[in-house]
Amino acid sequence: MQKISISIKLIIVAIIISSNAVAQKMESYTYKMPVNIFEGGGKVSVKNFTNNGTEVASFGSDIAESILKALKNEGIGKVSDVKLYNPWLTTKLYEIVETDADFVISGDYKFTSASTDSYEEKWIAETSETVAKKLPICYYNYTASSNAVLEGKLTITKKDGKSLGSISINNNKSKSQTLTMQKPSIPGVASFYKEMSNEAITKCALAFSPTLVVEKYKFENIKSKNKELKGDINDMEKQIKNLLKSGEINAAGKKYLEIAAKEETEETNINIGICYEIIGNFTKAKEYYLKAADKSSINRINDMIAIRDQLSKLGIKIIENEL
Repeated sequence: MQKISISIKLIIVAIIISSNAVAQKMESYTYKMPVNIFEGGGKVSVKNFTNNGTEVASFGSDIAESILKALKNEGIGKVSDVKLYNPWLTTKLYEIVETDADFVISGDYKFTSASTDSYEEKWIAETSETVAKKLPICYYNYTASSNAVLEGKLTITKKDGKSLGSISINNNKSKSQTLTMQKPSIPGVASFYKEMSNEAITKCALAFSPTLVVEKYKFENIKSKNKELKGDINDMEKQIKNLLKSGEINAAGKKYLEIAAKEETEETNINIGICYEIIGNFTKAKEYYLKAADKSSINRINDMIAIRDQLSKLGIKIIENEL
């Protein structure tokens, strides 16, 4: 198992363009790689976790099912109103099998809990003007307590049984309250388990799967220095705006290429690079960002290319389409 130590973002863009005359805004996806990578990719199986205790027997199958669901999901983090145009982007990195796997995910756990109620007598000594001796007065302090512990370990092994590492599960919660002359009402063990199991399942389910994260993006307004071309370029930008609003990204990119043929500017090169970035052609995107000499875009596309290459090593087929 290989841990990714560099922080890189893969931006896969979906268009939501504003209708203003300012720079055209949109939303995009950044791509967050998981902490745990099965080097070289391959077949993965997930086994039910073993219960080492007597409580919550369903947790072992629940956590295995959630990990499987995440591993099979091709668009973790994708939202309905943001379209994905990159043909090779997926959050499903491995082939899922029941037997003969290259990598096996399994684990064990134990859940323990306790609830107690108790009360304690308290005495107050008081004096009275009419009574010479102290009068004993008694009241009660009621205490209610609940506590629960969910501990265990997710284990990753290779086909030959060699261990590749593990992820610890260690959640504990408790609540205690004392009231005078009334019994406290505190959360029960069942509510603790629900919260603790959700935390453990989320942690383990996303340990092996990347995530799409929505992020805003924008095109640059083209600043033409040729007075004779300004009118034509403005008209073409209006056409591009309509194309982007309707999701015709390839057509919009071709229009930018037409503009670049008339007059090459930094903004045009950046916008062409963005169009290539949208459709997943990072090689071409870098070419145009270099033409624009835009440092931030170059740094970003280098990060994207690093992730693209990582996905390729995991067996994802990379298709860099032309506009």
